[in-house]
Formats: sequence, C-alpha cells, structure tokens
Amino acid sequence: MSELSVDAVDVHLVGQPWWDSAVPYLALALSLISLGFTAYFQFRSDARIKATATVGLPFAVGRPMGAWRLKLAATNTGRTGQTVVNSIGLQRSDGSGLWKALEPTDTPMPCPLPPGAHADYYLDVDELLSLVPDEGIDGLSIIVSTGHRDTKTRLPKDVKQKLKSIRQLKGN
Repeated sequence: MSELSVDAVDVHLVGQPWWDSAVPYLALALSLISLGFTAYFQFRSDARIKATATVGLPFAVGRPMGAWRLKLAATNTGRTGQTVVNSIGLQRSDGSGLWKALEPTDTPMPCPLPPGAHADYYLDVDELLSLVPDEGIDGLSIIVSTGHRDTKTRLPKDVKQKLKSIRQLKGN
C-alpha cells in the first residue's frame, strides 16, 4: 500500500477594501444627480408662460387719455422653447370666460411667442366692471391659451383692489 500524506493548508480570507463596495453606490448617486439636473434644465428650457395683469390709464405725451384699461400680458419665460398664443382673457370662478374683440393696441392672435417675448391684451375697465359684480372680482383669473397648454393665473391682489377702488370712484 502506498502511503498518503496530508499537508495542512492554511487559508486566510482577506476582506475587500472599503472603496470596492462604495464605488457602485457612488456611481448610482452620480447618475441620479445627473438625471435630476437634466430633467430640471430641460424643463427650464421649454416654453413657459407667465401671465400678468396691470391697471392703468393710457398716456400720450405725458397726459392721460381715455378710460382705465386692464392690461393682460403673456410672457414666454422659457430659454429656448417657442409657443403660439391663441388667446388671452379673463375667466370667472364658475369657468365662464370674458373675451372681447381685438383692438389695434392688442397683439394680433394667434401670435408666435419666442423666448422673452410677450403678447398684450387690453380690456376696458368700465366694460369689465359692468359685466362682473363686486364679489365676482375676487374670483377672476387670467387664462392664456397656447399651442402647448392653457395657463391659468389668479388676478393679483393689487389689481383686484384697484378694480374695486375704480368701481367705488365711479359709483357703479
């Protein structure tokens, strides 16, 4: 018979360095951060509409002319996206709209709106106040219909206050 010899083998398990287990997590975190920045900047570059309103008197050479007017403006605040404004107007709280025929001072609709450009729409305040009761002024919103979507913004508080003040001055 042959003789069997057995040698003892000493095995030492060596752990992985800490950075080997952290690298996949760092790569995942970096890709999620990159995805977040991409989505944020893509959203900022698309066409975005900001609707504003002001009340004032039209001026010619430093003196007021005509009646009080409500100016509704739609501005494209996006960086690269262009849209088309189909209409600008006011909407009551019940969803019904207040529209009027365009005047020469209004921007012709539909109107292409490149980044930074704005479209204006004017309403006669006396005509508006005759259509809307005093308590209805609080429910008015600006609505801008574009090629992408409709944008609805509540009428600013200072504009509502000015409209109510004009109504009190005129005794309507």
